[in-house]
Amino acid sequence: MADPYDYDSDTSLQALLQQLYNPYANDIMLAYGYQPSTGTPSITNPGTYVDPDPSGTVPLPPPGVYTPPDPLPPFDPGVDPTPDPPPDPPSNPCPAGYIMGPRGVCILDPTVQPPGDPDPPGEPPPPSGPPTGYVSPASLEGYDPFIHSRRHRMSGTNVLAGSRQEVDADEFNRLLGNMEGRYGEGAFYDPERGSIYHNYDPVNDARYQNTSYVPIGIDPRNYSDTEALQAAHLGLGHQLDERGRAMRSRNPIYTNERIDNKMYFVDDGKVYSYDVQDVEYDSTPSFARGGAVSPIASHGIGALFAKGNM
Repeated sequence: MADPYDYDSDTSLQALLQQLYNPYANDIMLAYGYQPSTGTPSITNPGTYVDPDPSGTVPLPPPGVYTPPDPLPPFDPGVDPTPDPPPDPPSNPCPAGYIMGPRGVCILDPTVQPPGDPDPPGEPPPPSGPPTGYVSPASLEGYDPFIHSRRHRMSGTNVLAGSRQEVDADEFNRLLGNMEGRYGEGAFYDPERGSIYHNYDPVNDARYQNTSYVPIGIDPRNYSDTEALQAAHLGLGHQLDERGRAMRSRNPIYTNERIDNKMYFVDDGKVYSYDVQDVEYDSTPSFARGGAVSPIASHGIGALFAKGNM
């Protein structure tokens, strides 16, 4: 059997053990006079303390005073090669040229130059030519002043452009005598008064007997004084004053009449005709499909004066 190893005589091993197992054997402790014990220190033999300056000649800082170290130079992080992008501008809910104002409403953007004045309108394009075919009388302004000035008497009717013809007075009277007329007895043309009148016999028309109805379109010489006054109040007739304005009269005259697809006008002792046709509307008023019909619609404005309708 081999001899046991002599650990105590191995100085290197002992020095290593001192470093490992003796926490007191360090440079700070030795500097203040601590002398470790021989062998392995223990709680019962921690070693001895030797005062390194028994005479007190080494100056020591006063107790409780801290001496701070020299300040460090400021830290310079340098320039970030990838800076953060700028934030997106807030969205503008206002239309172009406006910004959101402080009260939450859009106002003009002061940074936007306002537009200048618009260019003045140019000359209207030259007309392509006179209207053709059946057109509204209002569209014949500048082409047919005669029918254009009478457009208010042709509601719901189109006229054939360029169809104006002069008609003989006798032929016109023949056409009027053959038509049914407003009261079923035809009509006639009086060239002396320049008027068209419908024949009317109140004796044969029981609808208006014992009423204050004023027949429209008849010869005013058949009116009573009361009927003539009512006719003037109602503004019956097409008579004009010296300035071309409508006027009221107890002796009304009537200067236009439609027979079939022709409209006839009396002017300054002459008779003219135009080809006409009804306007075709896209829709029909609902009241045309039935329902009550007022006395005015069936018998004229004079029905307002009829007994029982007041």
